[in-house]
Amino acid sequence: MKLYSQVHASLGFGYYRNYYYPELTLNAMVIRNDHFNRPNLKFGLIYDNKFFTSSTEDGLKSEINSFISAGVYFNMYKSDDPFWAGFGGGLLIRNKGDYFQGNTAKFFISTGAKKFTFIPEGYLTDDFKKFSLGAKISYTF
Repeated sequence: MKLYSQVHASLGFGYYRNYYYPELTLNAMVIRNDHFNRPNLKFGLIYDNKFFTSSTEDGLKSEINSFISAGVYFNMYKSDDPFWAGFGGGLLIRNKGDYFQGNTAKFFISTGAKKFTFIPEGYLTDDFKKFSLGAKISYTF
């Protein structure tokens, strides 16, 4: 079994509480191969930046909300061309605007092939008391 690291970025487009937003994500992963030297498992840290925009009298205002998360992903196809499915969770580390109130955690599941990923997300906001849903699609480059 072989371990190697991978750092990559992805661009996404998401929806949360009647807001559409672009997103920039940085991933630092460790990938473990199986005994056939195929990618089998990956885990690591994810840094999400959600760019919420709103109209003001002076034009557009952008408010960046950032999460740091940990995730675990499994290769469902067991081939050299992986189909990753996984789950994870994280905490809000930068809160701008009124999109998230108080301490906020998020939980997600992820599935995708090639460069595209679909990620439904659940958020516990207002000091972990209120639950809301969101989703995003991302492209990894």
